[in-house]
Amino acid sequence: MVSKVAVPCPVLRSGVGAPASPASHPLGMFSSSMFIAGFPEYTQPMIEHLVAMKINHWDGVIRELSAKALRNLAQRAPEHSARDVLPRLLSLTQSPDLHTRHGAVLACAEVARSLCALAEQQGRPTSDFLDEKVVQGLKQIHQQLYDRQLYRGLGGELMRRAVCILIENLSLSKMPFRGDAVVGAWQQLVDDTLRSLPLVSSPSRQQIKDAAVSALAALCDAYYTREPGEADPAVQEELISRYLAQLQSPEEMTRCGFALALGALPRFFLKGQLQRVGGPQPGGAGMGVGGLAWETKHVTASWVGGIPGNQHSVQENRDRGVRSRRALESLVNAP
Repeated sequence: MVSKVAVPCPVLRSGVGAPASPASHPLGMFSSSMFIAGFPEYTQPMIEHLVAMKINHWDGVIRELSAKALRNLAQRAPEHSARDVLPRLLSLTQSPDLHTRHGAVLACAEVARSLCALAEQQGRPTSDFLDEKVVQGLKQIHQQLYDRQLYRGLGGELMRRAVCILIENLSLSKMPFRGDAVVGAWQQLVDDTLRSLPLVSSPSRQQIKDAAVSALAALCDAYYTREPGEADPAVQEELISRYLAQLQSPEEMTRCGFALALGALPRFFLKGQLQRVGGPQPGGAGMGVGGLAWETKHVTASWVGGIPGNQHSVQENRDRGVRSRRALESLVNAP
């Protein structure tokens, strides 16, 4: 008889005889687990194993892969995922343990997105899988973390990125939050994350920046439209003005983050604003991204060369300048 608790999958176990780092074979673990879960008798045990043992793993790569595996498995066991798994994951998002909390938020994002996509494929209302209690639980995740000040410090970097991924997935799922205060709270988190990039540790900076920018694009598409494919004029004007103002920030990483965010806006959101955002004038009040790219290109070399310190510091800042310039020029040259 097959056990409904233990899963005989050596790929998912990390103990004696396992590689030193599970991240050395992440895709192999993911594909193998999905193959095994393809057998009906293993689907639910595999889900239980991931929730109990993997979303709280010490290795962040394993936590992220486990969340993505749960997304795929939710399509194979939707009732179990909606009735039992998602409520349990929601409770774990408030865990005092950072790894558990981080993995649970990622898993909530992926499972909710999967169930909403399945409902759409089957022509069923989302409420068939996500009841009101679960929807409210998903909506409250950000505020609960904010109230407990869990966006601060090194752990806060993990949580910011995880919640940005949650925002993206819930927005793509068209959750019924249009006009709700939670959308404004999500927007504040995205803005604060982009402003805080200079304070983020270098290894995490690019991932956090990408997550925030993706969350913004999904927010605009889901909640900032008057009609499908037509931006709400008031929101469009306010958001673009605010982001253009941030291009004047003295912090390079902040300028780069907001420039990337402007470039990630949906095409319809830039309608009638392209000249303003592109801003080819090199300098002056209201300088757009085009002017910022011109300034970065012509000033970076002399600016970096004048920084006191050793050659390593000069090269590091030069590399940052190159990355910033490429990001800005990609927006200017976008079709």
